[in-house]
Amino acid sequence: MEGIVIYRLDILKRTAIFGAIAVLVMVIFSIRGHYADLNYQFNGVVDSVIYDKNDIKGFADVTIKGKTFSLYNGGWTFNHQIKKGDLLIKERKSMIIKLIKPNGEILIGNGD
Repeated sequence: MEGIVIYRLDILKRTAIFGAIAVLVMVIFSIRGHYADLNYQFNGVVDSVIYDKNDIKGFADVTIKGKTFSLYNGGWTFNHQIKKGDLLIKERKSMIIKLIKPNGEILIGNGD
């Protein structure tokens, strides 16, 4: 009987350790993603934009000057308003994206 109790405690310890490691890994990847988003820098005309057809929030992958940026990770949503030919501006170390439409309308997107 004593062996069964020790075995159960051992399983609980392993489960707790595994859970703690899993949470730590998720936190690390979240922080890395946030810093990657902070380091995005672009200022140019949108060459192409792709929206996930299953995403109702309007997150996009945009290509500017041949480089693709995923706006999903940073939480930037423009409700499907980004179109080819629009101007997008984002400064490094800022989570603000400025969308300038060809008619001069300016929209601001704040990330996470």
